[in-house]
Amino acid sequence: MSDGYRNVEVAAGHFLPLRRLTTIEPRNGKVLCKHRNRHRPFEVEEARWDAAVPHSPDTGPVRMRGAL
Repeated sequence: MSDGYRNVEVAAGHFLPLRRLTTIEPRNGKVLCKHRNRHRPFEVEEARWDAAVPHSPDTGPVRMRGAL
C-alpha cells in the first residue's frame, strides 16, 4: 500500500481519494494533492492529510468509461 494515497475528508462527510505530490514541500501547514490526472492540484491542510486513512488505488472496484 502506498503512503502517497489517502482518502481525505475535504468537507463534512465528503471524502476524496487523493495523491500527495512529493515534488513540492509542504508550506504553511498545507500539502499539495491531486484527485485525478486531469484535474489541477490543490492544497489540503496537513492535519487533514495526516488524519486520513491510507488506501491503495490498485484495489477496489474498477470503473471504466463506457462500460455498462
